[in-house]
Amino acid sequence: MKVAITGNIGSGKSEVLNIIKNSGYECCSADEINSKLLTKKRIQNKVLELLELDTFSKEEISRTIFSDATKRQKLENFLHPLILAEIEKITKDKKLVFVEVPLLYEAKWELFFDRVILCSVSKEVAIKRLVASRGFDYQTALCRYNSQLANEEKIALADYVIDNEGDYQQLVNKVQELLHENF
Repeated sequence: MKVAITGNIGSGKSEVLNIIKNSGYECCSADEINSKLLTKKRIQNKVLELLELDTFSKEEISRTIFSDATKRQKLENFLHPLILAEIEKITKDKKLVFVEVPLLYEAKWELFFDRVILCSVSKEVAIKRLVASRGFDYQTALCRYNSQLANEEKIALADYVIDNEGDYQQLVNKVQELLHENF
């Protein structure tokens, strides 16, 4: 069984994945796969070509894709199939594996997974977390948040929803309860 963990930026997906991993379950992350892919020179060169950039800089790439939806789409059209192919390799023949996929619904990958867990927080909480933890200014955090499908739409699509408005121990309790009852 393949279980996706998704949610908007700032919702706590990585924390949920870590809790599940620390509970002894097999896990992987689309973001980690993406990071590994971006260390390959041929991938870096293609990214530069697609985004019309001269040097490979994660900060410049982020600025470009969050200010130009067409370029973001070009990059996603290139990287998403590569990421999904790696996820397929990792999850093949596994009885149960949890996969953190931030852009699950945006990439239209939900049918690849048997179940979907959504980490959910309000827009306000997500923005505050992004400002505090990633050092974004309010406008940058808002732009990143708004580039994703609305949280309310994702709630309607998910199999399980973890409300992550509380503290870390509350999150641990909710994740452990979900695992105990469903997996």
